[in-house]
Amino acid sequence: MNTFTASNDMRVERDHNGDVLIDAGTHSMSVFMADGTALALREFFRAEEDERLGRWRWPENPDYVVYPDGTSRRVVKESTGQTMQVSYHDRKVMTTYLDSYVGAARAFDSAHSQPKPWHEAQPGQVWLVNGTVRAVVERAREPHTFSDPFSREVGLPVTDPSIVDARRITWDAS
Repeated sequence: MNTFTASNDMRVERDHNGDVLIDAGTHSMSVFMADGTALALREFFRAEEDERLGRWRWPENPDYVVYPDGTSRRVVKESTGQTMQVSYHDRKVMTTYLDSYVGAARAFDSAHSQPKPWHEAQPGQVWLVNGTVRAVVERAREPHTFSDPFSREVGLPVTDPSIVDARRITWDAS
């Protein structure tokens, strides 16, 4: 690598031994970094910049960065600049050549999973599930299931991944 000049006019380069040389103008200094130190510092500053820019880098494949965009994920492969918008549906079913983009989006979801209080819903409770009133009924085995409180038609298991929002409500059936 050629000499790099920072915004404060300090010049940085590596010498023939791989040591980092910093020219501060009035004096130069050689910085020796033990094996892995430069990499750790590079990753630290990159993570700091990722946080500042509101993006998340996939630890398994750091070339992919994820920008959360509502329920969708914008995934960018940095080496090419290629971008893919990965929907919630895509993250659940897609297993095509786009797996690296979908994989990054899925990894983001796993790393940022939100508490889902409806997973603990109990029989007899009433919940507003994805904007629809549902009652919790007991099944012979777990998980319990949300059903229509009027028809008692069984609907969704409380752990169904299509549930993106639910809150317990007070219901007077009289």
